[in-house]
Amino acid sequence: MRLIYTTYDPDQAKTFAHFLSSEGIENQLEMVKNDDWGKENYGDTTFRIWVIDEDMAEAAEKWVESFDKDQKIPSIKNPDLKRPCCRQFCPPMTRKEKRMVQGSMIF
Repeated sequence: MRLIYTTYDPDQAKTFAHFLSSEGIENQLEMVKNDDWGKENYGDTTFRIWVIDEDMAEAAEKWVESFDKDQKIPSIKNPDLKRPCCRQFCPPMTRKEKRMVQGSMIF
């Protein structure tokens, strides 16, 4: 398992995790709240995407590079791809999901 992406934006993380799944890249989305009160970013929540299969990590990192360039899912940018847009699979986070920020949560 390898960490490939970290962000503070829950919707962005969820969208990208669903996109990777649509590409056949098994992944895990983890939500972590910083509970070290001595740190400057105490209370901040980060979202991490882990690729489960090490053999797929290189392909996932290429998608990350493409995604980081303009913060758009690659299949949305390229209409020639013959797969459905991943946004239909990942609605915005619910209020309940946004409130679940204690400890490490896995979606």
